[in-house]
Amino acid sequence: MNGQTLAQAAAMDFRPDLLAGGHGHGHYGFAARLTAFLPPGPAVFDLFLPRHGQAIRVRLVVPRLTPPAPARVEDLLQPRAVWQVPELLPHLDCLNLAANRAAMGTARFVDVSLRFCLRRWPAAEEADVYIRALTHEGLSEAGFLTELLTSRERADLGQALASPWDAEFPYTGPLSRSRAA
Repeated sequence: MNGQTLAQAAAMDFRPDLLAGGHGHGHYGFAARLTAFLPPGPAVFDLFLPRHGQAIRVRLVVPRLTPPAPARVEDLLQPRAVWQVPELLPHLDCLNLAANRAAMGTARFVDVSLRFCLRRWPAAEEADVYIRALTHEGLSEAGFLTELLTSRERADLGQALASPWDAEFPYTGPLSRSRAA
């Protein structure tokens, strides 16, 4: 309000409408608790994106407040967001894989990628094949992940993949949360 910060929130909740609208991986929803009272009715806000140095002006209607209902235990125990392979495949560019490989080194990148995709560590010979393909044969990081994610072994697992906000998510970059948080 008048240049004052009213709330801060991390935009990381999955919203299918954002994914369907072509907004990256769809994990941009958020909820924030205001630090000041606003009367019901129209209000204009500037949403500031600190990482990008941008502000977006939005017009919202502040709803009339009703007393909150007590939280139920079932609501508090909701599972964390996960990804399914078909959701992830079209958005591999969001994972910043080349930078992750450069930061980790190719051998570690192969290890964590197999662990993430197939829930196992690679055999020594298997790791050597992938390392050679990535370093000498022109296999891209996205091609490598696509190969793992579309493999018969992955299909047989049938488990969801960890999302960027899960402790098991191995990559860092523009869409994963800070490891220090």
